[in-house]
Amino acid sequence: MERLKKNRGNRLYLDYVQHREGKTIVAPFSARGNEKGLIATPLYSNEVNDLLRPDTFTIPNVLNRINNLGNPFNNFRDAGTKQDYKSVLNQLNKL
Repeated sequence: MERLKKNRGNRLYLDYVQHREGKTIVAPFSARGNEKGLIATPLYSNEVNDLLRPDTFTIPNVLNRINNLGNPFNNFRDAGTKQDYKSVLNQLNKL
């Protein structure tokens, strides 16, 4: 799978190697390197849709989200132990 978005069309690139302790991925709720001060924000699955726009996630908006919706990243470690990764790997191996 091509890593650069411009070269992979509408396909999703999931860098599973970077999702482990000690790797240098962007931390949840960290400021992104842009002039708008946007925040890298975890989402609930029902929030991911065609209306989703990165510029929504400013510091004040993210603080409001946490106060109103809670922190989607709150149970990250617990969720990882409960997920069935073998079935996902089996599906990926069939591709």
